[in-house]
Amino acid sequence: VIADVALIGTDTFFREGPSIGMLFQAKSNFALASDFKSQRAAALKNNPGATETTVDIAGHKVAFLSTPDNRLRSFYAVDGDFHFVTTSRALVERFYQAGVGDRSLGESREFRFARTKMPLSRDDTLFAYLSDEFFRLLTGPRYRVEMTRRLKSATDIDLLQLARLAAANERRPAASTQDLIQGGFLPQHFARRADGSALEERADGQLVDTLRGAQGSFTPILDVEFDQITPSEARAYAEFARLYEQEWKRMDPVMLGLKRYAGRAADQEHLVLDVFITPVAQQHYGFLAGMLGPATRRHLAPIEGDALSLQVIVGSALNQNAPLRPGDLLFAGLRDAPIPYDIRDGEVRLGVPDDSVRLYLGGVAGQPLLRFAGLGQTDQFDAQGYAPVQGILPLRIQRLLVDPRRENPDLQVAATNRAVLDEVTSQLQFIDSERPAQLRLHVGDLPRSKLTDLVTAFAYFRARQVSAGNVRFMHVLSAQLGVPPEKARQVAEFLVDAKLICPLGGEYKLERQPNEFPTWFSTGWTDDAGRLLARVPQGFQSPATRWFRGLDLDFSLIENQLSAHVELDMQRRPQPAGAALELPTFSFPVFGGAKKQPAAENSPAAPETLPRPTPAPPRPQPPTASPPDSAPSNTGSANPAAPE
Repeated sequence: VIADVALIGTDTFFREGPSIGMLFQAKSNFALASDFKSQRAAALKNNPGATETTVDIAGHKVAFLSTPDNRLRSFYAVDGDFHFVTTSRALVERFYQAGVGDRSLGESREFRFARTKMPLSRDDTLFAYLSDEFFRLLTGPRYRVEMTRRLKSATDIDLLQLARLAAANERRPAASTQDLIQGGFLPQHFARRADGSALEERADGQLVDTLRGAQGSFTPILDVEFDQITPSEARAYAEFARLYEQEWKRMDPVMLGLKRYAGRAADQEHLVLDVFITPVAQQHYGFLAGMLGPATRRHLAPIEGDALSLQVIVGSALNQNAPLRPGDLLFAGLRDAPIPYDIRDGEVRLGVPDDSVRLYLGGVAGQPLLRFAGLGQTDQFDAQGYAPVQGILPLRIQRLLVDPRRENPDLQVAATNRAVLDEVTSQLQFIDSERPAQLRLHVGDLPRSKLTDLVTAFAYFRARQVSAGNVRFMHVLSAQLGVPPEKARQVAEFLVDAKLICPLGGEYKLERQPNEFPTWFSTGWTDDAGRLLARVPQGFQSPATRWFRGLDLDFSLIENQLSAHVELDMQRRPQPAGAALELPTFSFPVFGGAKKQPAAENSPAAPETLPRPTPAPPRPQPPTASPPDSAPSNTGSANPAAPE
């Protein structure tokens, strides 16, 4: 039914009220229009107070489905084979203008150049483009002024709610805004608005901005009337424009391409991401450009057994403060081995670095490398080529001549012990890669490595802090503002505009004991997970370790182009046998929050049918250590196979 689809817009303010739309190219106009009309009819029925009207925009009849608070705001426009569903009237106007060739993005020289860098022949699963015009609009006076007004409106809604709670707790008059101002709970200027808007309470108790709608679903910025600003707003924008011109002058167009492949294992997925920023303004990246030397295809091959490794080509900026030569190679790595730690005062503390920290560093820089790393220097090499050095870590160093053409006669490697030196130096070899780069990063399968215990410990104690912090927040609302305990979670989630989720995998519940004040707790606070401070509970697993299986990054900043190539391995969440592939749905107010639909025949390919990437130089295989037992699913969290 659908030939192609694009998510387009003038901003990314999804949590506030975006100006976005979904553009579809239909294979069958009748089938696609019928499906959209069916979804809109369901949204009209399921959203109390919703209405659908026909409005005239740019000489075309457009269906408009909405609720008074903008929770549902959906224009549906059709032009030939193109169907456009959007939150913004202004975007509908641009849709029809572009259709007749008026400032079409596809006709711009900038976009055509972008497509030469990332052509259709790449067959990307996803292509994203942020144009120069996109950034110009975001930094223009209309967006900047309205963003400030939005912030004031959202803040006023929160302040009014808090003021009412505080007044009720002190048994003071709170029937009107004026009562709260006179009682000192709100500032004197609270109700003053430059644009004439005001807060209005609906029959259901919801507070809405008379011009913008409800918090979290404000009217798109380009749809808000904007014909005058105050002197203070003019001064604020003038100062912003001065700083912007001084620091940035312009933002650089950004393009991104993402491909999905089958992973190395049947239940894994391999993502390949390419990012280009071009042309770049040199003043944006001058410091970074000075840190990095000339990009090269020649680099050290991956060393088997590394958990982490980094390679950097040295630039002139480093040469100013250290005796390094531009173009020198520096590299470092952490071997896959347990790192000692202990738990004191509810915190994870690393042990004193010793031989068990299997760390190495090196480079094609000779003695300057040692001085740069603060390791001192030595010429006292024994007959086998080893020498101890003093510095931030107890290291040994070995001088090597591994390049038969003697291009790198000063290659040296230092490590925390001789065994690491032997492991690393025996594998050192230079290879040429497909892409020139100045920085290369490799991260192994940490969840299945020997570093798992340390990674899990840090994740666990961070999760404890978040879980306890959420409960503490709800208790403060009850203790300080008199919020009934049973309503504390509702008020807390309104104030932070988010759902409180326990990262320990539990549910927040209210505990009631006879003759005691009700208290909130998490079901994740078992005797093991909640009150035990000496060790990480058996079976705990952080969300990231459930899906992360490795990463490789190449980065370069050359001439007028910044580029990054990322390869990410992910563990997919197990699906029951015979289950239909779940497709993502948008919670934007475009389709009225439609429920997930079964996979259609033209759905994206299931993971097992994804193509496999072109073979590349071999990478280290993950250790054979078994992963820790899985913890209960984190209620409300993102799919580990598709992290936010």
